[in-house]
Amino acid sequence: MTVNPPPPDVVPPASRPSWLARLFGRDRRRAARQSATGLTVMLNGQAMALADIGATGMCVIGYRGLLAPQDRFGFALVMDGLKVEGEGIVAWRRGDRMGVAFYALTPEARLLLSRFAG
Repeated sequence: MTVNPPPPDVVPPASRPSWLARLFGRDRRRAARQSATGLTVMLNGQAMALADIGATGMCVIGYRGLLAPQDRFGFALVMDGLKVEGEGIVAWRRGDRMGVAFYALTPEARLLLSRFAG
């Protein structure tokens, strides 16, 4: 007795990750990350610690707010005595950690972040 495979239209399509996961997923990082011990970011009026930071994003520690993946928000941080302000988009959330992809930064801010991340 032989078993025939189901017709192609019965096989469910493979699930695809969201566009953000494809764009900013861990396995797709191309920019270097630097430990951000001692740096804080102002996020919705709260000072949050950073785990790491790079030219394209950062990992925020201790966030318990309502931001969810794909939400945009404003932030401000001070690096090397210079204030960096911009917009970020939530790439992922796990517990109190949040991955942020930089969305709107000035060219000067991008240069400062790329120099810091090395």
